[in-house]
Amino acid sequence: MSQLRERVWPRIEAGEIRPIIDSTFPIEQVEDAHALVASDKTIGKVVMIVGD
Repeated sequence: MSQLRERVWPRIEAGEIRPIIDSTFPIEQVEDAHALVASDKTIGKVVMIVGD
């Protein structure tokens, strides 16, 4: 965990490493998002949008 803090987080904060977002869903579609993740067909993160 210390290597993560020392090596990865600074690069994330500097914008050198960015996550790949596969898709976004409003929280009301959590079942659809879960089904997508379970399908193993994503190439990045599935993000839930909460609120406005």
